[in-house]
Amino acid sequence: MGAAFETNSPAENASQDTFEKVRDLVTGLVTTYQADKATPEREAAYTKFLNGKRADAVQAEINKLDDKAQALAFMRAELVEKLNGYKTA
Repeated sequence: MGAAFETNSPAENASQDTFEKVRDLVTGLVTTYQADKATPEREAAYTKFLNGKRADAVQAEINKLDDKAQALAFMRAELVEKLNGYKTA
């Protein structure tokens, strides 16, 4: 049944009871989040963790580019050698 509906659209409307329960849950989560004094430290630790993962991903892309640059430099050197062979013949 879910395939008959667009992405991010509900398959059916929630009942008023479900709506109120979800609203209360979200309100409770936001209230707890705002009252939690350790949130800034936890967010800083998580940001540090994410930045490490991001740095690893960026380094992997740099490594791929370095490999491509090295391969192109090798191909260039071969072509220069071939060109020099034509000039001396």
